[in-house]
Amino acid sequence: MNINIHPELKNLMPPLTNEEKIALHESIISEGCRDAIIVWPKDELLYIIDGHNRYEICVEKNIDFNIIEMPFENIDDIKIWMIDNQSARRNLTDGWKWELTQVRKQILIKQGRNKLSEAGKEGRNIQLGGLSTIDKGPEHNTRKEIAQELGWSTGKVAMADKVWNNADDITKEKLKSGEITFNQIYNETKKKVYVSNNSGENEWYTPFNIIDSARTVMGNIDLDPASSESANNIVKAIKYYTIEDNGLEQPWFGNIWLNPPYSQPLVKYFANAVVSKINEYNQIMILVNNATETDWFQKMFLISDAVCFIKGRVKFIDKDGKSMGAPLQGQSILYIGVNIDRFKSEFNNIGICVSKI
Repeated sequence: MNINIHPELKNLMPPLTNEEKIALHESIISEGCRDAIIVWPKDELLYIIDGHNRYEICVEKNIDFNIIEMPFENIDDIKIWMIDNQSARRNLTDGWKWELTQVRKQILIKQGRNKLSEAGKEGRNIQLGGLSTIDKGPEHNTRKEIAQELGWSTGKVAMADKVWNNADDITKEKLKSGEITFNQIYNETKKKVYVSNNSGENEWYTPFNIIDSARTVMGNIDLDPASSESANNIVKAIKYYTIEDNGLEQPWFGNIWLNPPYSQPLVKYFANAVVSKINEYNQIMILVNNATETDWFQKMFLISDAVCFIKGRVKFIDKDGKSMGAPLQGQSILYIGVNIDRFKSEFNNIGICVSKI
């Protein structure tokens, strides 16, 4: 038998713990290898897809074993099978469960079989001075499906998604090892989250002319997720969330005006919310810095229906309507909604507006 190890397949699943290794070793020594080694026949070779640890022990101790061949079409199909098979058998940490769920999701999207993405969404072009790029539209809201798959609540899925998207590699490894939990990181983040723009902490409010144009485009403003009582005297949203409410955790709805805090990581958190909550609201207008090189800006840009790149820099005002000056960087207004022509008509006077065609 020409059995081989495929590193990509072997490293897909988490390694056994010391206790699991000892238990498996003792079981095979005393009872033999009861479970067959599952292999993938490919190009006259056999690649192990289940039983890497059993195989190593059997080879080391010269113990006989059986094999079962499974003729998968490609390596992605094998990964899906391995994730579904191992997840049911192993006592995995929440971190490993989440990572494997994300791997599975991306493979299904790639294969075009993904129930977790919005079916039938056609690519749309963004016209930028004669150049175009493709936007495949926002992903479908998968929270319910993932919750069912993992046996978690939808709230826990939402929490894990937020933590994972903002975690660095070291934090992800700690989550996978079980050293820390999603809940611990989330609670720690909550302590640090505050809304510095439009909150009274840093009284730089959106000028009246921009708010008036936003209201003209959307018809009205139902919600401002990053605001304060003073800021809402200008925005005049029907409902607003303050620093105490933490708009990241609240439901979003209707027509939304959003001037998020510009400091990191808060602006990234609010940008992620714009994307993840897209099925919750009708229209949204977001005033942010022209940070086109950043991941958070590009995520919002790709799902936007129109964008205004403001000429010059916005001259923000204080709670009394007096000019506070301008930040060092230019700003953009991103729009998601159906009133694209109205948006361009209203904001063409303050900058260059582009839209999808």
